[in-house]
Amino acid sequence: MVVSPLPALSSQVVVDNSTNTPRFDYVIVGGGTCGFVLANQLSEDPGETVAVIEAGDSVFDNAKVKNTTTYGLCLGTSIDWQYSSAPQVYADNRTLVYSLGKALGGSSAINGMTFIRPESAQIDLWEQLGNKGWNWASLFENAKLSEHFVPPTSSQATLGATYKPSYHGYEGPVGVGWQTGLINGSAHSTFKDTWENLTLPSNQDPNGDKLRGFLFGLLPGRMTFGFR
Repeated sequence: MVVSPLPALSSQVVVDNSTNTPRFDYVIVGGGTCGFVLANQLSEDPGETVAVIEAGDSVFDNAKVKNTTTYGLCLGTSIDWQYSSAPQVYADNRTLVYSLGKALGGSSAINGMTFIRPESAQIDLWEQLGNKGWNWASLFENAKLSEHFVPPTSSQATLGATYKPSYHGYEGPVGVGWQTGLINGSAHSTFKDTWENLTLPSNQDPNGDKLRGFLFGLLPGRMTFGFR
């Protein structure tokens, strides 16, 4: 387990003299993308102290984590929680593995580095389950605060990269864009035409409230440099 007091972000660590243990204004459980973005925002106030607790270890020197050319290198390893699902009715009652990252960085340490938000219907379920105010309409603007979106270049747009400006944030800490080398040639138009012939529409940008459709997925910005 790693306990990070965020020394670079927090101005002080208060120690409880009666127990000789650190005290923090905020304790965030989970050192993934969400946890660290939240810690970053909370610690913008120099008078607040923030600790992030993560069950996994640092993987900054893990070559499999850094490699962005092959998806799945870390699945099934010690940095994957490898949760099991309930029997799936529509998958012949099979129990499936549900991978989540167990490391600093959370699932961003093991995933395919694609940036796509959930559908609005999925977020709205939070409110339907009893969490008043937790719905797509109330949370969308806040979700964009974490994002530093980089629009596609003219050459990337020519190869099929599309977006809607209002779906993105531009001043957050998480870099989001397209990798330098996109699929070129006729691949994009061929895929697009094939899906449309199957009545699946194009989706200009899946980061609004609807995922359905053929699209070119967004990637975290560091993918541009070939490493995580």
